[in-house]
Amino acid sequence: SSPGQQWLAVSTNGVFLYDPLDIANPIQVSKYAPNIIAFSWDGEMLLYADEYDVYVWGIAAQKSLGARGETRDLDGNFWGMTMLADNNSIVTINTGISMWHLDGGRYEEERIRPVWEDGSSSNVVASSSAGHLAVGARDHGTVTVWQLEGDSLRLLYDFTRLGESMTELAFSADGHFLAAVSEGEEIHLWDLETGAHLRFSAKERISDIAFSPDGKIVATSALSGIIELWDVGEGKLLREVVDKRNAENILFSPDGTLLVSVGGKHRLTFWGISE
Repeated sequence: SSPGQQWLAVSTNGVFLYDPLDIANPIQVSKYAPNIIAFSWDGEMLLYADEYDVYVWGIAAQKSLGARGETRDLDGNFWGMTMLADNNSIVTINTGISMWHLDGGRYEEERIRPVWEDGSSSNVVASSSAGHLAVGARDHGTVTVWQLEGDSLRLLYDFTRLGESMTELAFSADGHFLAAVSEGEEIHLWDLETGAHLRFSAKERISDIAFSPDGKIVATSALSGIIELWDVGEGKLLREVVDKRNAENILFSPDGTLLVSVGGKHRLTFWGISE
């Protein structure tokens, strides 16, 4: 969903934009289903990528932004993509990390990091409204955190020796906390102001992770249907529920009073979040 959750993008037999207040009349953005979908932080652009190309769609104009809409990463096969808080820089990952600037209606590639020192590649990426970028390594437990300064990135943290490959990354809404999931059940939480690190385990392999809007709760889901709510400050389990139709993805409502889980056959289940 877009920042503020004004729009919902779905990739199934194409790319479709839904207005939550007019769900019966989606806007078809593309006839082809991409590998990755992302929104700009101002909610004005939708990004989607296939194996080689990145496309940018202007939501208000309801059309492709022309020359900005296509590029080719020399290594091909995008594994992750996000737009940074300047709403101008797109970061893509595959064997390395690249940043693409949209100035002038064309892509200008800046190669941030070609590969990890041991030859490993990257596979997960996330950005925050505060200008952070987080990237997780495919073959070992390493997460790097960068800060956007002008049109370049400065390395803030290089978290290493975390165990297995990172599979999920998420920032709290204010960019204060970063959550990462290693392949399996391990959850890592960092306070990016102090560098403090918490590590704890979910019951089963995690399929998705999400912060509440106030950043006080982080929720995890498992394909078995188990949904767990954790206290961000202490890593303490607050609540556990089970979605009988599985829980592939989870999302908090903007006011934090509801948690939505997406289960089998694309069905939605709404959970009330109490104090």
